[in-house]
Amino acid sequence: MYLNKFAKTVMSLSLAISLLSPMTAFAANEWTMQSPGVYQMLDGSSLSGVVARGIDLSHYQGDVNWDKVAADDVQFIIHGTRYKGKIDPVIRRNLTEANKRGIKLGIYIYSYAMNVEQADAEADFVLDIIKDYPISYPVAFDVEDMNTQGKLSKDELTAIIKTFCNKVEAAGYYPILYANDYWIANKLDMNALKKYDIWVARYNVKHSYPNPVMWQATSTGRVNGINGNVDIDFQYKSFSDKIPANTWRTIAGKTYYYKDYNMVKDAWIHDGNNSYYMDSNGTAKTGWFTDNNASYYLDPSKKGAAKKGWYKESDAWYYLDNNDGKMLTGWFTDSSKKYYADKDGKMQTGWLIEGKDNYFLYPSGIMATGWVKDNNVWYFMDNAGKMQTGWVDSGSQRYYMDNTGKMQTGWTDIGNARYFLSQSGAMAKGWLSDSGNWYYMDNNGKMLTGWVNDRGLLYYMDNTGKMQTGWINDGNSKYFMTDSGAMQTGWLKNDNAWYYINKSGSISTGWINDGGTWYYMDNSGKMQTGWLDQNNQRYFLSPSGAMKTGWVNADNSWYYFNTSGSMAKGMVNVDNISYYLDDSGKMLANTTVNVNGTDYNIDSSGAMTPVVAENTSTTVEPTSATVSTRASVGPVAN
Repeated sequence: MYLNKFAKTVMSLSLAISLLSPMTAFAANEWTMQSPGVYQMLDGSSLSGVVARGIDLSHYQGDVNWDKVAADDVQFIIHGTRYKGKIDPVIRRNLTEANKRGIKLGIYIYSYAMNVEQADAEADFVLDIIKDYPISYPVAFDVEDMNTQGKLSKDELTAIIKTFCNKVEAAGYYPILYANDYWIANKLDMNALKKYDIWVARYNVKHSYPNPVMWQATSTGRVNGINGNVDIDFQYKSFSDKIPANTWRTIAGKTYYYKDYNMVKDAWIHDGNNSYYMDSNGTAKTGWFTDNNASYYLDPSKKGAAKKGWYKESDAWYYLDNNDGKMLTGWFTDSSKKYYADKDGKMQTGWLIEGKDNYFLYPSGIMATGWVKDNNVWYFMDNAGKMQTGWVDSGSQRYYMDNTGKMQTGWTDIGNARYFLSQSGAMAKGWLSDSGNWYYMDNNGKMLTGWVNDRGLLYYMDNTGKMQTGWINDGNSKYFMTDSGAMQTGWLKNDNAWYYINKSGSISTGWINDGGTWYYMDNSGKMQTGWLDQNNQRYFLSPSGAMKTGWVNADNSWYYFNTSGSMAKGMVNVDNISYYLDDSGKMLANTTVNVNGTDYNIDSSGAMTPVVAENTSTTVEPTSATVSTRASVGPVAN
């Protein structure tokens, strides 16, 4: 590096003294490694605590054979940046070639800044160069020019140094101050500059400044691959914690990302919080971006961070995967809710047809399940969101959706059966009242016709399903249905006539026995009263319809009916008293009759007594001496 006259004089004197000393025998091995971390100095003594050996160089070294340099214990370089006010003509080649061989890179600038504005410009000059290289070593600010900066006050120098270093540090690099022992002791306010690590320069004799991070030990070092002298530098402290391998840097208003110290270009980066895509210039893309057939939204408001989750643009919503930011299409899930995005990524709402299935998406985009009301029509979507047709079971109710998915209400014909669906759509079961008529639906909801048994009672529904009341004919039988619709059994009075309905519900005709009493119903089922002629027998039925037995007074005449109810004729014995009934069944009184050759007197009560005296009465020709009767079991019902 450039040295001021005083420093050069001191260093030259030190070199001269060293050349006159007996230690010159070791000069051939000067500045070389004796063991890891230990190097031989010019005077033959050992320098310990060395982390790495490197060189600083510039255009003065000319063409460099970097293979040889890398093989000669050069672990890092600190390269000059400027020559005659412009970029050093060899810096780009040297940085590139050194990096290829695994040599770590740092840089310095020999400063001519006389004020903070010039220091700021020098920082911009350096940053513009190094942004394209994997700088993992310090950016050194060299203040030593006696003709310019040597005339400034300590405060002025402090302001210049701070301006440069702070800008470099803000860009994410590690600034250090290069100075020789003389400047450190006499020209710089080290208390004001204590924040900055020092790269100290003192040739051939160890520096007096304590605890520098590096020492520029000589300007006359020799390294294979470099013709002539080169500066040898010893690193005392690791810089791995000073310059992060992966970091953001903002230089000249543009932000770049470095991975393993290299600026990332044409690739994705993940900084631990967000994902970004860095373009060919190393800056983050913004807006919509397609990579490997996937689309991303790189948020300009967040310096190009890949948007994750929901994003709204021009009244359309998009969903970017929460893991990698990819714009999703088709079905996707967010917070356990399902959504659908078209091929352009736009979230869909309303009805969606996919394949053979229909889905409904709420205005929020959430896929509907269960009941959905759209334009005053109800639809039902299963747990997978598919619109249902046909029968649907929901809760404890059953519903029917037509082939367009619409929930049906009212009377609905399905297959060969008829159903009734309430205004809520629920399928009716059991009794149903509609428009003044009653219907009965079985447990499957089917409307029943014909006979219906409900809790032991029988009802009859016509072929339209309406419950019947009053008289009905079914086959060859006649039935009576009450006002409640239940089939009547037992006695029934209808239109002032009595009928008897048997347990099967059909109307009875002929003889019936109810509670031990016999009744007779004609062919229409009407209960008969008064005289009844049947099967050559005559019976008498009371006004209540009960068949009479024993004595009956009818039409002011007495008749006798045996236990079978048939009317007696001729002589009968009742309670050990004989009576006589003529061919019409009437009991005779106040007369005499001859029965089988015996004359009898009949008194006013009808009782018969034999005639003992000469017979003068008219002879009656009876058909029998006793009354003809039917079997005692009573009449048989037809």
